Amino acid sequence: MSEMTWEDVKKDTEQAFREYLEEYVATDDRPKFLDEPDYDGTLHEYADGGVPTYTADLLSVVASDSDLWSRESELGPAYDGTPTLVNLAAGIVYEALTEHLYSVVETMKEEAEDA
Repeated sequence: MSEMTWEDVKKDTEQAFREYLEEYVATDDRPKFLDEPDYDGTLHEYADGGVPTYTADLLSVVASDSDLWSRESELGPAYDGTPTLVNLAAGIVYEALTEHLYSVVETMKEEAEDA
């Protein structure tokens, strides 16, 4: 069994989010959808779902990317808010995934404008 990495999590979460958009939002409606606040909840659902469930996977993801090591969580620890290593790691991964998906949305908006 291979260890889960940050790149794996980013790629898989982005792919799932893009598949959602392709399946549920018509191509012509995507620019409008991405300009409305409704997509924001969906984006956060996918970011939350992308955070590894198992402790070993979560810690493996954080260990795989040095940028995550020194990142401070703006939201604080996840789950019950106790500042444990696992809760801090989950919060950091969630925030990083959210930022990544927002950058994906910006790219999609640019692609729609160029089309």
